[in-house]
Amino acid sequence: MIAKLDSGHRGEVLSVAELLIIAAALEVPPVTLLYPNLPDGEVERTPGKVETALSAVRWFAGEDDTGSPEYLPRLLHLSREREGMIRSAKRQEQTLARMAARGEPIDGKSWPRIDYVSHIRQIERMMREIPGATFDEFEFNFPLSYPRGHA
Repeated sequence: MIAKLDSGHRGEVLSVAELLIIAAALEVPPVTLLYPNLPDGEVERTPGKVETALSAVRWFAGEDDTGSPEYLPRLLHLSREREGMIRSAKRQEQTLARMAARGEPIDGKSWPRIDYVSHIRQIERMMREIPGATFDEFEFNFPLSYPRGHA
């Protein structure tokens, strides 16, 4: 496919698959091929509609209010928040596991443990209320408790 582009033997229309292949080959996010010069460079969001690259990217991702269902920006926000909480929960559990393995005391005074599980479940409850939200409930396959005196 890239050879066709180099030799000029490709048609006029670039497919989504081709866009993704080119982005992967260039090691850039695909959206930067559509809307370069982030954040403030001018781009055509659609033919004839000029705006900043960041505005166009936000529109493309459904992060602005124009033309997208009212719930989409909220779903994207909650999805990102949930992803961040899951990463934080995993980091916290890895840290606690290392501390427990070294025999270090783990208590609320020396290590204020954050209840990420409750936060994640709360976000998932809010996501369930959004039409069309599709997600797998996060499964906690790391230890959530440690031997007595370690959590």
